Order: sequence, then structure tokens, then C-alpha cells
Amino acid sequence: MPIDSFQKAWSRDSSLNGVPGGSSSGTVIERYTDTRSILKRNKKTDRWRPPSAYTRFIEEGDVYTFYGSQDARSGGIRQWGSGCDDCSGNYHCPLPTVPAYMESAAVTKALLQLKGQNVNYTQNIAERRQTASLVENTCIRLWRMVRQTRRTAAHLGTDPFNLWLELQYGWKPLLSDVHGVVKDLADGLRPEKVTVVGTAHDTFKATTALGASKFGPGMSINRVMRGRTDMKVRLDYVQIFAESNLRLLAQEGLTNPLDLAWEELPFSFVVDWFIPIGDFFNCLDASLGWHFLGGTKSVMQRMNYYARDPKITAPGFTGTATCQGKASVRKLDRSVYSSSPLPNPPFFNDRSSSMHVANGISLLGSAFTNSKRIIRL
Repeated sequence: MPIDSFQKAWSRDSSLNGVPGGSSSGTVIERYTDTRSILKRNKKTDRWRPPSAYTRFIEEGDVYTFYGSQDARSGGIRQWGSGCDDCSGNYHCPLPTVPAYMESAAVTKALLQLKGQNVNYTQNIAERRQTASLVENTCIRLWRMVRQTRRTAAHLGTDPFNLWLELQYGWKPLLSDVHGVVKDLADGLRPEKVTVVGTAHDTFKATTALGASKFGPGMSINRVMRGRTDMKVRLDYVQIFAESNLRLLAQEGLTNPLDLAWEELPFSFVVDWFIPIGDFFNCLDASLGWHFLGGTKSVMQRMNYYARDPKITAPGFTGTATCQGKASVRKLDRSVYSSSPLPNPPFFNDRSSSMHVANGISLLGSAFTNSKRIIRL
């Protein structure tokens, strides 16, 4: 059943001062859809099976029509009816376009995973004085805080905005780098073949007012739509042993001057909170020392829409109106990468997590209170 089309009926009657008037009836077209591409299974080569493209699209339920009824009166005139209406062909709701930023976000996550950069040695070398200064100053402040707490049982009086920022952009990256060095030593060589995965998610919703006139003098409904898009990028690589040293240099942050130059710009970490330029630069050398075997981008879209809030809109008419209808739409689209992808130029990142909200408040508060610069390590 790739596409199944069939008719749904409607009817309408009228009267004037209780005397039967004219009547009318008809049908509208409803469609169910379940289409899919041919599923191709490629042969394995060197214990690896190349991926293939695949698409499936399903629409079911009240996709092109909704069921409604209407009983409207104006003076001695009465018009009533029931059945299905397609809102002049406008009730069907197509899937929205997949946001462009999602692929870049998923590819970025996958490439950063491929790079496996536990610690950026070049950045640490360039910022060694800043790191040492932060460690020294923070130790002194902690010592003073402990001493003052013992004496007065009061906390250290300082700006809470700066304390939060130093935790997020100072101590946490510093401790992460220490952990990364130990992890590099423990992990040793990466496996010969590696699969990396990046994901992205997006939700969408909309309410659209539509007019219907099949079974009465005129009514309106709201088509309420809700949905979600999930994207998964999978990339497969194999080591190029002749370039293993190059891969290790890239992993340790020694082959990417753009990334280092960006990190050394004043307040680059503030810009990264809104636009992830640092991650974009960090991905540029992620595939050094790796041979790209293949990869896929899988996009799954799920959407439901409903008929709600019926109202009589014909001038001078009052009465009752009802509506009901629910449609379900699903689409899977898997495409194949012919070469190792790179993310698009950085996009605005509308992050809404509580951690980023707290960081953003601290950044703004620090600026308004004319606080000293917070250095990212």
C-alpha cells in the first residue's frame, strides 16, 4: 500500500422557519501513505560493510481531512450538517524542513569524538603562566577563606558571579586537562578501526487557523501540530599507520594553529557560549591520520497534528460546532557520505540548559559589575 486514496462523505441540510429547504452532499479525498526505497545490502570488504541510502515515509490517520459537525441558526434560518472537510485542500500538514544547523552539530560531535582530544598541549603551553597564576591565586584565596572561616565562621566576601565563572572556565578545564593527560597515557594507541557517532535533536510546533464550509454556513478550526526531528551521523575510519605520528599530533592539539589562535583571543570563551567557533576550528584536523571508510546521516522526523477549537464564523449565525481528527507522520531518510564531512561555518547556538543559563547570567553580571577578566584555561 504505497498510497491508498479513498473518499469520505459530507452532507448539509437547511430549513426556513421549520420548513425543509435545500440539501447537498459530496465527498473529499483522504490518503494514507507508506512508501519506501529499495533496501540494498552491500557486500563486506575487509570485514566492513559499506552503508547504503534508505528512505521510508508514512502518513496515517486523518491526514487530509477532519471530521466535523455544525448546527447554525440565524433568525428563522437553520443550517446543519456533518462529515469530513479538507479545508479547501489546506488541512494536510507537510513535514517542516530539517534545520540546517543540525547536521553541523552532529558532524562536530562525531569529529571531536574521532579526534579524541583529551588535552590540548599547545594551548596549555601557551597559557602555562596563566595556569600557574590561577593555581597560585586560588590556593591563596582558599587558604584565606579557611583561616577567616575558622576565626569568624563567615564566608569569604567576594562577587558570586566571579566565583561561578572561575569554577566553570578555570578550575573545571584545568582539572579536565590533568585527567586528560593521565587518560592519554592509559589509553595508548587507538584501535585500527573506529566508528564515531554524533547526534542532534530539534522540536517544532505550530497552530494554524483554517476555514471549513462543507457542512454549514462557515466554521473555523485550529490545526495543532507537534513534532520532533532526530539526526544521527555515523562515520567509520581506519588508521593510516604511515601517518600515525600525524594523527597523534592532531589528537594532542599540535597541528591546528587556528584553534590555538582562537582560544588565545580575549573572551573567546564568551563567544563560544553563543556560537561554537572553537569547536568548528577544532574539527578541521580531526581526520588527520585516518582513512575514511564511509558514513551515513540518518534523519528521523515524527509529527502529529490535530483538529481543535471549532467555531462558527458565518456572520449573524450562532449554534454549535464540533471537530475531531488526528494524523501521524513519520519519515526516515538515510543518506550516505562519499567523503569525510566537515561542519558548516558556526551557527547561533540557542542553548537552554540550566548550566548555560547560569554561566550566561554570570558572564553578564561580571560585565555589569566591572569585574576583572576571567581567563579560560
